[in-house]
Amino acid sequence: MKFHLPTVLLFTLIAISHPSVAADEGSTTQADGATLRLLAIGPDKDGMVRGALAVDLKPGWKTYWIAPGQAGLAPVLDFSASDGLDGAPALRFPVPHVTDDGFSSSNVYSEPMAIAFTAQASSGAPRLDLKLTIGLCDDICVPVQARLRRDLAEKATLGETAEVHAAEAALPEIATDHLESRIEGKSLVVTLPPEIPSGPVALFAAGPPGWEFGQAEAPSPTDGAATVVAPVLRAPKDAKDGIAVDLLLAAGEYARFRPANPVAIAPDAALR
Repeated sequence: MKFHLPTVLLFTLIAISHPSVAADEGSTTQADGATLRLLAIGPDKDGMVRGALAVDLKPGWKTYWIAPGQAGLAPVLDFSASDGLDGAPALRFPVPHVTDDGFSSSNVYSEPMAIAFTAQASSGAPRLDLKLTIGLCDDICVPVQARLRRDLAEKATLGETAEVHAAEAALPEIATDHLESRIEGKSLVVTLPPEIPSGPVALFAAGPPGWEFGQAEAPSPTDGAATVVAPVLRAPKDAKDGIAVDLLLAAGEYARFRPANPVAIAPDAALR
């Protein structure tokens, strides 16, 4: 992952010399810049657990999307120490926004947000055990490590249930169709779907390891279709086959997430 130099130095030096480790407080912990809370309800009659990691950011602080951009730290949520789950939970993120400090751009959240998740229970009352690392930034950037636990033998309160529902309501829809997308020259070119409303369009792209995309440009008509273009900031030197990229498009109230969208690599791609 590529960072704006001052940011990577701050994250690296803090993480190596004295990483910020939030105190273990059960399902809630206080960290520099935010309160972190593990919320969960279920299992329901089908064994489904639904939950969220609530990140209650303090004013002026921000955290990052799955592809943080040129500066930032992607969140890592590890539920592997949990009991009673059939596999790892599926994570879903709300729509971020772009910040640009003149040196680098980042995909961030600057208001309280929640990472929602679902998981299949293999027992009647799973015990969730979450180890997480999350980047929090104000004037300084802090990589926060924390461990949160939630025993589902204890039923969710009405407030917790409402917060999980609110986290789910804030998510972009998952689209099942694929957008025509290609790497052309040094750019990711995405053809917009016909149902997207007119006006400004935000494109967020998370590629496989070794790939990084920059801030997207405004849509432009190409061959009768509107496209949105984002620069390829980093790519493997030997890239030549197509790749799968998670694409998030947002325009007004439209927000669609397309996981593993196929992206062709054109012969003229200049990735070296």
